[in-house]
Amino acid sequence: MWEYQIVKAESSDAFLASMNIAGREGWEAISGGYGAGESTKVSLGHGMPVSTKVGASMWTALLKRPAKA
Repeated sequence: MWEYQIVKAESSDAFLASMNIAGREGWEAISGGYGAGESTKVSLGHGMPVSTKVGASMWTALLKRPAKA
């Protein structure tokens, strides 16, 4: 049996720090990556022009470790 955890961070430094802490606790990364959220057009209403809302960029990793008995 395995336990799973997801680590997310907005900067590479924060991601590395979180991964190092998780590693010391016995977690192992099984996948990871960097992704940018989807940008969308949003209306501010009241006659304002349409604006673009930029999606969030984030580092994400899936970790696992043996489940404790």
